[in-house]
Amino acid sequence: MTAVRLSGYLSYLSCRFAVCLVIGICLSHLGLSSAVAQGRIMGRITDESGNPIPAATISLTAGGLAQAALTNAQGYYAFLSVPQGDYTIRVIKRDARAQTASVSVVPGRMVRFDVMLPSLTTLAIVTAGDDGKNEFKSESKPEPRPPKRPDQKPRPAPPVKPPPVAVKTAPPADSLASKPVATKVDTPVSRPVATKVDTLASGEIADGGLKQAVKDAEVTEASERVKVDVRPQVQGGLDAIARKLIYPEVTRASRLQGSVVAKVFIKESGEVTKVTILKSPHPAFSEEVFRVLSEDVRFSPAQAGRKNVAGTAVILVAFTLAE
Repeated sequence: MTAVRLSGYLSYLSCRFAVCLVIGICLSHLGLSSAVAQGRIMGRITDESGNPIPAATISLTAGGLAQAALTNAQGYYAFLSVPQGDYTIRVIKRDARAQTASVSVVPGRMVRFDVMLPSLTTLAIVTAGDDGKNEFKSESKPEPRPPKRPDQKPRPAPPVKPPPVAVKTAPPADSLASKPVATKVDTPVSRPVATKVDTLASGEIADGGLKQAVKDAEVTEASERVKVDVRPQVQGGLDAIARKLIYPEVTRASRLQGSVVAKVFIKESGEVTKVTILKSPHPAFSEEVFRVLSEDVRFSPAQAGRKNVAGTAVILVAFTLAE
């Protein structure tokens, strides 16, 4: 039996979002089972300079099964109970270019998957080479010059020299085709992303940061078994989720509608550490729910004995289009 309390509903010109808090739900009705062979995926997300990226969202998708975790302050993440199979792993962070790759999970093994996430502030220079092919090079945007101080005296302008008289001669016809032409492109261009993939036996973790990420993930998974007096609550009510949702273009174009059921793991501080999609009609709906729950809303933590504790909340988001 599933009991649902409807607490949020917003309607826009062409779509509607209904957000419900699921009080009780039978997971077996959603096709979930823990009696399957499992492995682990973990790693670290860094920027182009090797600095850790905190609060990046890493999602795993395989068919209708999807889950997402957030990196900690040192950029580490960990998935502990991943069923055997082939997955699409996607790394998302605001102001950075999302990256997608494939990874396979083997029972009883750990996959370390590190990703360098490029920034959106990188421009690309496209140069037409001698062979007529485009060559892509990375270039960072120039840093803005500091403003001039009011007390700073202007420098005298250099003396103006008369321009030299240039005699133009027609270049040979065969040299025009081989001359490179440089064009600046403001749209980021895809390029290979530095990744590190290792498959290790369980217990072979030498990295101290990964060990801590595993401990944090174990605490997160244990939080759904904790008995609480007050469940986590969305700050601002469930309408706060509906206000941030954007109907995915790919599903809007095909007139696809449906509901996403998500389990959210919330620390005692109110931070979201993991989101598991229990049911979804399309990966685009899952990614939008991941984005909003991990980046755009805040939670008040669960309470037990008047103390803040880690807990979970199951939320249903319905995507519908206006007739």
